[in-house]
Amino acid sequence: MDALYDEMDALHEQNRALLASLPSIVATTHLGICGKLAVAAIEACPEDHPELHHLIASILRDYRALHEA
Repeated sequence: MDALYDEMDALHEQNRALLASLPSIVATTHLGICGKLAVAAIEACPEDHPELHHLIASILRDYRALHEA
């Protein structure tokens, strides 16, 4: 069990580092922008920030609709 917790801690730290680097990554495609918006929607927890989460999710939906046509 200790090994599992250690692995979870390592993955959590890796996730935090990747999240911190995301703003410096330039999205060069619409899929890249959608990916960054999806991460933002996940990070804006709907229980803690419902208005922000719904706003980001609606922007992502609208952006996808524009690029699917």
